[in-house]
Amino acid sequence: MESRVKTLGDVVSELTAAPYVGLLMRQRDSIRETLVELVVKEEALREIVQMAKHSENGSAREMLWRDIEGALADLEKKAEGFAKAACA
Repeated sequence: MESRVKTLGDVVSELTAAPYVGLLMRQRDSIRETLVELVVKEEALREIVQMAKHSENGSAREMLWRDIEGALADLEKKAEGFAKAACA
């Protein structure tokens, strides 16, 4: 799961650095809002992964990993959709 979080971070970084995204962001508020949402949520997810890794409470750790899985799947879909929309 950590490798998926890293891959997501790489994708989000590539999206924020892509020149066409900057042009689209100036034209459409929804694109800017979506990209900011992806950046913020990806950063939060990385922090939660660190908490889960270092949690000493087994039930809390399991709950965190379940939450991470759901959030990660959602963000992966959003990033994929954003990339497709930005390239269209």
